[in-house]
Amino acid sequence: MKANKKPEEQAREKIDEQLRAVGWDIVSRDEYVPGNTVAVMEALMQGSKESDYLLFVDNKAIAVIEAKRAENTLKEDVAQQTENYANTPQKWYGLWFDGLIPLVYMANGKKIYFKNLFKDPNGEYEEIKTFHSPKKMLRLIDKDSAFGALPYLDKKGLRDCQYNAEIQLEKSLKKGLLRFLAILATGAGKTFLACLTTYRLLNYTDTKRVLFLVDRNNLSKQAESEFSLFRRTETGEPMSDLYSIKRLRKNDDINADIVISTIQKLFAVLTGQQLIETNEDAEDEEVAQVEALDTDNEVKLGKDLKLPPDYFQFIVVDECHRSIYGKWKAVLDYFAEAKILGLTATPTPEAEGFFNKNVIANYTYEKSVTDGVNVSAKVYRISTKTTEQGRQDLRHQRGGSRSHSEDLRGFPEGHPHAANSEVAGRTRLRLLHILRALRPAEPGLRRECGFATILHGKPSDAQDYQERGTVAEILHTGQSPCHH
Repeated sequence: MKANKKPEEQAREKIDEQLRAVGWDIVSRDEYVPGNTVAVMEALMQGSKESDYLLFVDNKAIAVIEAKRAENTLKEDVAQQTENYANTPQKWYGLWFDGLIPLVYMANGKKIYFKNLFKDPNGEYEEIKTFHSPKKMLRLIDKDSAFGALPYLDKKGLRDCQYNAEIQLEKSLKKGLLRFLAILATGAGKTFLACLTTYRLLNYTDTKRVLFLVDRNNLSKQAESEFSLFRRTETGEPMSDLYSIKRLRKNDDINADIVISTIQKLFAVLTGQQLIETNEDAEDEEVAQVEALDTDNEVKLGKDLKLPPDYFQFIVVDECHRSIYGKWKAVLDYFAEAKILGLTATPTPEAEGFFNKNVIANYTYEKSVTDGVNVSAKVYRISTKTTEQGRQDLRHQRGGSRSHSEDLRGFPEGHPHAANSEVAGRTRLRLLHILRALRPAEPGLRRECGFATILHGKPSDAQDYQERGTVAEILHTGQSPCHH
């Protein structure tokens, strides 16, 4: 089929690829939507003529491209045609400069020639290897744009829900909205969406610093890893090579480009308290206990605050349905000028209200099952002698003796874990049976079946798990935790 195409069409296909590679979306003039950063094909010019491509940023024409077949050597006649278009724009086009489209290009699919009519109208054409990106074009004419430099988003490598969420978020940004709620099923890639948005805002807008809020320290470790390894960048470099990414563990970490923190630690730095590095798992447990006992008293910020209200330009609130609207709401409200993205799989009325019902994605668990992102939930009952007949006290069989004021796992009477020790023992036994049953399975099966919800502990550390009296509820949700 390619052999039957005209030389001009073949050249256009290559030019289209070259434009998309640097961030330009390509549309026909009937498809043009104001506000988008696009290259419009066959745009109308004065005298009922058409330019091959007319490029727009912020509804203003910024460049003209004249396309020729590969055999055309792009000489003076083509240059004159291109510059005539640039100097006689249609009156209804938005312009960066009166009566002038500042940048002109000649291309044949093999070579590209460029000239800046704004800075050097009488200069020579320069051969360049690629077209300029929207961001680069704005720099060439010494102009800024809040969101005009955001390039075309290639859908390849993104789930539909991630792509659609990012597109809707950027539309909301261009409308001047400040809050956005993404409802995405667990496993659909919420953190990857946060990484994608963070990179695009840091690289293509005036965003200088991003805050990623988590509600537990162990989630901050996962987020730090995913942000650091994110490679959907212009150069393919990991984000950690381009920006400083820090979990907020000491006060100086607040100076990073991307700060990952719990709201409690952010409050401490904001109010001038000194952070002390501690065991973060123990800290999470302590915070959970305090929060459970004290849910009504809202925090007060005081007057001597150590960060300005515009310190963060973009904030992502992970699991935003949980706690940001109660006692800690004042912390988020302080950064009133920041744009805030909320991520959740289980929205609440409070969450929807906080984000002004601006839902940029609503990807349900049922939809994720239909798409194959998750599998449907199943429950497995595992019977053992212990769970059916009860558990015997094996203390003396182990060669030791314990006071009868201790429970079967060694906790003194009255210890918060002691009351649940029998439940924990039975549940732990079920967990061991599940893990043993899954051990010989194929990796794909293990990945889909081995999901557990653990309360007050970390099952990865077997010794700690046993000693701390962790209560575990074993669930088979069918979630497949993929790389996104």
